[in-house]
Amino acid sequence: MTKHSLRLPLLGLAVLVGVGLLLASSGRFNSPLLSRGTPEPVVLSFSGESGAEIVRAPAGPNAISGPVFQVVAAVSFDGDLRRLAKAPATDENLRPELELDSRDPLAPAQQFNDTAVQPPYDVLAPAGGMPAPLVSFDGVDHATGLGGWPPDTNGDVGPNHYIQTVNTAIGIYSKTGTPLAVTTFNALFDGTGTPCDSNNKGDPVVLYDKGYDRWLVTDFAWINNDTGPYYECLAASKTGDPVAGGWWFYALRADDPTHNFLNDYPKLGVWTDGIYMAANMFDCQNNCGAGTTFQASRVWALNRTDMFTGAALRVVHFDTNSSVFTLLPSNFRGAAPPAGAPNYFVTNDQGLFALDVFKFHVNWASPASSTFTGPTQVGVTSFSAPPVNVLQPAPGNGLDSLGTRLMVQNQYKKVGGAESLWLTHAVGVSGKAAVRWYQLNVTSGSVAGSPVQQSTFQPDTTNRWMPSLAVDRVGNMAIGYSLSSATISPTIAYAGRLVSDTLNTLAQGETPLIAGTGVQNNTCGGPPCKRWGDYSAMTMDPVDDCTFWYTTEYYDNSDAVAGINGNWRTRIGSFQFPGCVQVITYTDQLYLPLVTYSGPSVNDGWTTLMQEGFEGVWPSAGWAVSESISNQRFWGARDCKASTGSNSAWAIGGGPIGSGLPCGASYPNVNASDFMVYGPFSLVGATEANLK
Repeated sequence: MTKHSLRLPLLGLAVLVGVGLLLASSGRFNSPLLSRGTPEPVVLSFSGESGAEIVRAPAGPNAISGPVFQVVAAVSFDGDLRRLAKAPATDENLRPELELDSRDPLAPAQQFNDTAVQPPYDVLAPAGGMPAPLVSFDGVDHATGLGGWPPDTNGDVGPNHYIQTVNTAIGIYSKTGTPLAVTTFNALFDGTGTPCDSNNKGDPVVLYDKGYDRWLVTDFAWINNDTGPYYECLAASKTGDPVAGGWWFYALRADDPTHNFLNDYPKLGVWTDGIYMAANMFDCQNNCGAGTTFQASRVWALNRTDMFTGAALRVVHFDTNSSVFTLLPSNFRGAAPPAGAPNYFVTNDQGLFALDVFKFHVNWASPASSTFTGPTQVGVTSFSAPPVNVLQPAPGNGLDSLGTRLMVQNQYKKVGGAESLWLTHAVGVSGKAAVRWYQLNVTSGSVAGSPVQQSTFQPDTTNRWMPSLAVDRVGNMAIGYSLSSATISPTIAYAGRLVSDTLNTLAQGETPLIAGTGVQNNTCGGPPCKRWGDYSAMTMDPVDDCTFWYTTEYYDNSDAVAGINGNWRTRIGSFQFPGCVQVITYTDQLYLPLVTYSGPSVNDGWTTLMQEGFEGVWPSAGWAVSESISNQRFWGARDCKASTGSNSAWAIGGGPIGSGLPCGASYPNVNASDFMVYGPFSLVGATEANLK
């Protein structure tokens, strides 16, 4: 039987035309696969200076191994986070960061011609102009978070809350900046019987999953750096209220007896069929010092239905080898990817100027049939590594740029039927750190061999590093980062582009979120602190998919004046491009019996597919509805909002958050493609309807 679904993307026609023209135009660069020269060495970077070189393990004959299936039991927590005492961190200086450094600090850096550098312009008065912050407030700092160095600031936003994580603590805020709860990871986790309960080590990630209206907060834990066992600690909220709604705890063993490796730099992304994760796996020796080997990247799929309902968590993982470093899973916001689309894992190739794209298909019905394939190599323009020590004013220490690893998130965005991955990392331009970003076309699962866009943002001689980007519902992009020089204290800034701007440019310039007034000049257990976190976080508000939220760290000179040495601070802020608006509205009056379709090109015109009265027995034979985010089916078969027939009706919302709404209830203000509307509705502002 043919099944039909009516899907209504929320795009104005002008936006759809703009996206079509953008994709029809080739990017400025069609890059061949060029060698990057000498591979970057693996080194151990402590809170102070870089340590001894760490070798790569042999790549081995098999590039990918797996799948491996695991099941992890849940532990229930029904308390109020406001009542938790702050348990201090087990290690004030946390643990060393294992990284592929940009180069051997004792050798001259390799220099490559970067033809993607955006031409300079006056960033103080750009042609357009980045919007000013809507809100801006302080998050967790070193003192309140009982934390060491660095903070590794991360965050995400939901309908009513902003959650920020640093290496030791979690801060929950209202969206106007009111602190609601601040606690530590060691206080939060309990009852798992693993190091997650009291030996949390950091590298936190927080994600909001709109499809379930749930939160996921993670970090990792172990007792012994060299012997583990090593865990990824997962806290999944029971409701949309992260303060008092309760949590499920899962302690996922990230290594295994035959691969006793530390899961460094774990990164996660939300997808329609799971939460996906990747980590760099190291065989640590001598307290993760000399003799340590980088073994592989490991990737996981976590069953999100299990996680958010407290069921035993089903997990599938694969291993790559030592030629693959820092894979990022794709993270979608707004319109969902097509049903059955793989999660896209991307890494910066270590031997070529290319991005390596892998595809992870999980099969929960038959985990052994899951696949992890690739890579498809997307050639990019050449670039130099950023400086090992980023300048800040004296007496500040040189700050770690983290080389050229990709920075969170790997953002998936679907605009007007075009599917893209958006990525960013730091590069070097004339000895200064700069921001490189990309847009990759992955429409219908086909990974294009060249980027739609790629560019390096370095409009002056100031350092810009630790970037993170996101894209709104109409295709506007914003990227946040830290900015500093010998005369500018580390400042939080953001730049961006409109979907209509010239390709390969951040034509809207940049603006500060907050200007730093202090520098990092303290020591971390001996050597000077050079670590400046591992990442920052740019995310999209799920309420409108228009509001950007950004968080990272800075220093305030008033702390140093008060004698509080090394008190890093964090900032949380939001902003929105004025051209991003909601265009779909529902009414009880307009009744549409006509379904039309526009082809892949905006020039294809509109075709009538069918006419349907939506009357009689409901639902009519052949119709089904699939909620686009969680792929769960819910009907609201009741006499709500009747039209002129026997039983015209309106589906009562997709997914668990809407399935029980009574007649006359307020429907969630979300993307219309999340809901099958069956009965009276409006197509005001819609440009496309698909029949499947």
